[in-house]
Amino acid sequence: MTGVAHKLEKWLPHRDPLILLDDLVKFGDNEAISKVCINEKTLFLENGKVPAWIGIEYMAQTIALYSGNISYNNSEPVTLGFLLGARKYKSWRESFMLGETLEVVVTPQLIDGAINNFKCSIFIESELVASAALTAYKPTQEMIEDLKA
Repeated sequence: MTGVAHKLEKWLPHRDPLILLDDLVKFGDNEAISKVCINEKTLFLENGKVPAWIGIEYMAQTIALYSGNISYNNSEPVTLGFLLGARKYKSWRESFMLGETLEVVVTPQLIDGAINNFKCSIFIESELVASAALTAYKPTQEMIEDLKA
């Protein structure tokens, strides 16, 4: 396991090699920013490119970081969440290229109990390259325990 993946595991329910993010850049009440460095070890890299639709997962994992950081800071367990939908995903390119660094920004728009909506953007060198609105469901710990039973 890489040191970066191990570092992010305290905020994410994901485990290496399925942690697609490289770092948590910023966390605040109104946003979370993560970084993805497209390199030779990047999952889904093929012929020097990662398909732009993988950006939805980068956004979803950044939402998980946002949620996980809140749980961690409140001494609560970091739990699973579920992506319910992505609306208006738009990418101004077909793929992310080897050597590029992506900045993924998620901003909560509606936090209503278990259902949450986020405005999401991906930037490369301050240029907007993808955007979407993602809706996620975060069940209570009790609901998760019931699913395990």
